[in-house]
Amino acid sequence: TNEPVCEDALDTLRDDIIYDDQLEASIMAALKTSKLDEAYELYHYFATNTLHYRYRIIVFLFKRLYLALCSLEIQLSEDSTINGDETHFDEIDHLIDNLQDIDQLHSCFYDQFHRIVAFVDKSRFDKYNELAAVIEKYIDDCYADSNLTCSWIADHMDLSAAQIAKVFRTIKNISVSDYITEKRIAVAKQLLSETTLTIKEVADAVGIENTQYFY
Repeated sequence: TNEPVCEDALDTLRDDIIYDDQLEASIMAALKTSKLDEAYELYHYFATNTLHYRYRIIVFLFKRLYLALCSLEIQLSEDSTINGDETHFDEIDHLIDNLQDIDQLHSCFYDQFHRIVAFVDKSRFDKYNELAAVIEKYIDDCYADSNLTCSWIADHMDLSAAQIAKVFRTIKNISVSDYITEKRIAVAKQLLSETTLTIKEVADAVGIENTQYFY
C-alpha cells in the first residue's frame, strides 16, 4: 500500500539514493531560458529512471526535484510583478504521498514548469522594456549626431550591436536604424514648416548628411 512517508524514513534512505544533480541543473537551465520542450524531455528522462526505484525512493526523488523547482520559482517571483502562489509544495506533498495516478503527478510538474517560464518571460520582457526605453532616449537626445548608429549606441551602453538591435525590435517592432531615420525626418519636417532654415541647415540640424531625403 502507498503509505505516507515521514521525514525520518526518508532520511534513512538517502545514503542509498543516487540523485542526479546534473540532470536537475539541466532542467533548471532549460527553464531559465524558456526552453519548455527541452525541460519536458529532461524531466521525462528523470521520471523514467526514478520510477524504477521502490516507492519510498520514488517519493524522495520527486520531492527533492520539486523542492528545487519551488526554490527557483520563489527566487524568480521575487523579481517579477506576476501575482501567484509562492509555492505549491503542499500540493505535490499530498500527491506524492498518496500517489495513485502518475499522469497527475506529471501534470503537477508541467504546471510548475509553465509558472517558472512565465516568471522568466515576464522578467525578460521587463528588462527589455527598460533597455528599449534607454535606447530610445539615446536616439531622441542624439539624433542630430550624424554618427548615431546602432553600433554607436551599443558602444555607449557597453552592449553588443546585436543585443541592442534584438531588444529594440522586440519591444518597438522597428529596427534601430529605421527609428533613427524616422526621428530625423519627423524633426526635419517640423523645422521646415516652423522655421526659415534652409534644407542644408535642417539636414545638418538633424544629422542627415544626404539632402536627397528632402527631394
